Amino acid sequence: MIAPSSSIDLFPGQGSQQPGMAGPLMEHEAGRRTMGEASDIIGADLALIGTDAGADELAQTAICQPLVLACSVAAWRIEHTASSGGALGHSLGEYAALVSCGVLSFADAIGLVRIRAELTSALAARRPGGMSAILGADLDQIAELCAGVGGVWPANVNCPGQVVVSGLTEPLAGVEAAAIGRGWRARRLAVEGAFHCPLMEDCLDDFRAAVARVSFTAPQRTFVSATSGRVESDPTRLAELLVTQLVAPVLFQDAIRAARGAGFDNGVEFSPRTTLQGLVRRIDPGMSVRCTYPSVRVAFSLM
Repeated sequence: MIAPSSSIDLFPGQGSQQPGMAGPLMEHEAGRRTMGEASDIIGADLALIGTDAGADELAQTAICQPLVLACSVAAWRIEHTASSGGALGHSLGEYAALVSCGVLSFADAIGLVRIRAELTSALAARRPGGMSAILGADLDQIAELCAGVGGVWPANVNCPGQVVVSGLTEPLAGVEAAAIGRGWRARRLAVEGAFHCPLMEDCLDDFRAAVARVSFTAPQRTFVSATSGRVESDPTRLAELLVTQLVAPVLFQDAIRAARGAGFDNGVEFSPRTTLQGLVRRIDPGMSVRCTYPSVRVAFSLM
């Protein structure tokens, strides 16, 4: 697909949430409509949660994931003034990107994310683990370190010098200690489990069945997958990539390079944080990204 514009929309994943993020959205008709639709499907008042809940509550997967998706789509509906040529999302952000490209309806996307969150949360409770950002090493070095420890895998290849690993609690701590011993930095992420790694395999069959009940159509503009790290357009493959995403690493660095190869030289991040903007700056300093979100404090976060 040839992009009609050199700009690409960027949607963040879990970790982009912050207290009060839904409040400014409710000042707009599109925001109220989007949050109301999502709340009806989830069976919880996401606008209230996203306005009043604290950071600890927002870190809960079952709350965070539907909320981030709803807020991302609401912000996109409110803030975009000209049609960009494509979309790209980081992990959970792929759902918002697919909605913006017309591949999934918003209702279907929210329904899938609700199921995704429930399945992964339940599995994480049975297999305690976590994720940690390793700063200062490249992917090959991290992969070698993980292989030597076992039970930990590269989970997010975010940008040069930043790879997130995912694994069981004790091995993860071992990888962190080994990374620090090599002069790198390690920072544990505020997530409930070990996502984007083989520990999520028991979710695959149930989630694949949920995905099979949903209709996928061809993208109306360029969609760049951070699961495959390339431009994707086949609806059947897009559906399977959402399943694969549960156990596969997020290839955000590859996806940004694929976007550049597809002709995109700037982007717009629909988020209350500048997370993706910071990552893109490290991947390709020549690609400019601006962060937009309705009337909320923009806070920088590395992850």
